[in-house]
Amino acid sequence: MTFEAFQELVKEEALKAGLQEYELYYREEETVQSRGMNQEISSFSSDKECGVGFRCIMNGKTGYSATEWFTPEQAHELVRIAMENAQTIETEEATEIYGPSDHYQEAESLELPETDLQKAVLVMQREARTADERVQGGTMSMAAHVCGMVRIINSKGLDLQHAYVQQIAGVMAVVKEGDAQYSGGKYEAKPLHAEILKPLAQKAVANAVAKIGAGSVPTGIYDVILDADAMGAILEAYLPVFDAGQAQKGMSLLEGREGQPIAASCVTVMDDPFYKDSMVAIPFDAEGTATYTKAVIREGVLETLLYNHKTADKAGVNTTGNASKAGYAGTIETSPYTFYVKSGEKSLSEMMKDVEQGVYVTSVTGLHAGTNAITGDFSIQCGGFMIRNGVKAESVTSFTISGNFFDMLKQVKEIGSDLQFQLPSGFTMIGAPSVWVGKLSIAGE
Repeated sequence: MTFEAFQELVKEEALKAGLQEYELYYREEETVQSRGMNQEISSFSSDKECGVGFRCIMNGKTGYSATEWFTPEQAHELVRIAMENAQTIETEEATEIYGPSDHYQEAESLELPETDLQKAVLVMQREARTADERVQGGTMSMAAHVCGMVRIINSKGLDLQHAYVQQIAGVMAVVKEGDAQYSGGKYEAKPLHAEILKPLAQKAVANAVAKIGAGSVPTGIYDVILDADAMGAILEAYLPVFDAGQAQKGMSLLEGREGQPIAASCVTVMDDPFYKDSMVAIPFDAEGTATYTKAVIREGVLETLLYNHKTADKAGVNTTGNASKAGYAGTIETSPYTFYVKSGEKSLSEMMKDVEQGVYVTSVTGLHAGTNAITGDFSIQCGGFMIRNGVKAESVTSFTISGNFFDMLKQVKEIGSDLQFQLPSGFTMIGAPSVWVGKLSIAGE
């Protein structure tokens, strides 16, 4: 049975049950992926997932259910289980199903090339092996194409759908020097045109080679420049602090700070569901509300947290259109879209010129254990390079940077022009350029 026929059955079952407020959230996604190792294709797979989540309101309480099976029996069960679920809810918080917005901005479809994924994987394999004679057979490459569709239908007259596509490529290079092996990777979410594959493999190899002979950093206080990947990873770790729901629970220090300066004046952070060339462009959120481009931080001032309807109603403000669901079976949460630190004007090398003695961080690990989104404190294992007299010097590894995310925002000195994005997660992509974050405590040798 098609989803079109199934949703009509669900509507009939909802009416029979006396439900006046209900919603169907349908999502389908297909992922085709190829992996390579030792100059050969090691795997090729195609996976498809689709399902529908059902949400209803009974006596002011929300009930959820979900299914992957589109049959008359499941249409009945979907409604029944959601109603039973609503009856068990103990919270007294108000909830609601929302009608359509007045206007929806069209999200431009990203044109992606028809890429031969296996060929792309082999191109990256060959480039990695020829980039440096020390590259080993354990070097891996991957390429993936993802396409999907979201549709929301509810009892308030809402009927929206949006198709999306994503392409991802990456290389994890292994190099050997003496008896020691080192690894370095590079992954990007970009249209897989032939011209991006070789540079991506070269960057992965360069990241691995940079670790050869890496020394240590004497413990102390240093000027620190985070490269685009490192800054993006840290920003991603602290996404919860911008969630109004987390703030309302006392789990973000940004509660009540809207309209106040929280960062250096050179810091602007955008949330843009229509960002040019974004892999996650979408015109509506998980509640069917129109999305829009917004500054979360503008020139150091916190302009807004991110809201869904529930958290916006609690705060007495309008939703920012950031309601989200972790798949068709998820409950309503809050997430950004293309969320990024706005670029500055200086190149990385130009920014480094002003650093007499510092550390350039190019890799971060242990973010889950080393960051506290509630307090902002962090202690993160890193690798990178020393900065001496304004230029990148010897590589260093196994050092820890410590500080506080909120303090770091305030002490940013300069922002580079090299904006890059992390891999997408759902409908969220995080981006940042290189950032000179000022002085941080470093524990090394």
